Amino acid sequence: MYYINISPFSINSIPIFLFIYIYIGGQLWIYSLGVGHYVFENYDIKKIRFLASSAGCFAAVPLACGQDPYEWCKNDWGKCMSHFASRGLIGCLFDSKHFYYSLWDEYLPKNEDIHIQCSGKLFISVTLYPSLKNKVVSQFESRNQLIWTIIASTCLPFVFMRDFPVD
Repeated sequence: MYYINISPFSINSIPIFLFIYIYIGGQLWIYSLGVGHYVFENYDIKKIRFLASSAGCFAAVPLACGQDPYEWCKNDWGKCMSHFASRGLIGCLFDSKHFYYSLWDEYLPKNEDIHIQCSGKLFISVTLYPSLKNKVVSQFESRNQLIWTIIASTCLPFVFMRDFPVD
């Protein structure tokens, strides 16, 4: 199942855009990049908060950082294609979180306060293990915690079981 809602609404007069994904398979991430690029080009993203889960992070995280998601794609698409081509389908199913960490670590602005900039602006949905309960994280104590939260949201629970967020 797939769902996205980009209609703006507001909470306490702050516009909110949602990039919510509930489905099996991340093949629709490219659609979120297109929507994110449109939002970047047409809205004042300084005034918007973003809620994302799974592949929705590929659009919402750059937007929360003040960047165009399309630029993330141009920066990292080649790295992803090379990585996945070298591993094959089976290798990708048993991939580790470290490749994804390096992508976000290289892409996110290096300034020390990016986690502060994203706190209260970026809301990331993660699933905790073993309870499989949902948690929305919106406060990030460090850049490192921001990156691991993104990875926790985009990971495949049964593939990355060893890397799943623990409650």
